[in-house]
Amino acid sequence: MHWSTSACARPVTRSTRSVWVVNSHLHFDHAGRNAAFPVAKQYLRARELTWAWERSTKPSGVLAGDLAELAADPWDYDDVFDLTPDLRLISTPGHTPGHQALLVSFGDGRTFVCAADAAYTSPTPCKPWSSTPPPTPTRPLPACAC
Repeated sequence: MHWSTSACARPVTRSTRSVWVVNSHLHFDHAGRNAAFPVAKQYLRARELTWAWERSTKPSGVLAGDLAELAADPWDYDDVFDLTPDLRLISTPGHTPGHQALLVSFGDGRTFVCAADAAYTSPTPCKPWSSTPPPTPTRPLPACAC
């Protein structure tokens, strides 16, 4: 997810003002165009990048061209990582091994979660968990191989 309040209103072609780029995961519909943010620090989990390079040689929703644009240093965390006191990355493996969500806390006490593909609003064509019990906080969904 390329998260920016100004980016929501129009497509981003190039930005030299963005501070961070947070990729929720590296499927083609959530990754790519990182090069449009040349001065931004990219937050992408090492386990996600390793998995994506392995998958990029197969028809799997990961494009090698998207991966080539990444300028992220190998980096990872276990459960949560605080970017700032108001921005927290949350490990949400399941859809992919290194999937992450972004929790935004506002000064008035409200919070917002950019969950990406950690939560579905409609049935998906790939359901590897259909023969297993539903996920719990200690047992997330298995990584989708589609």
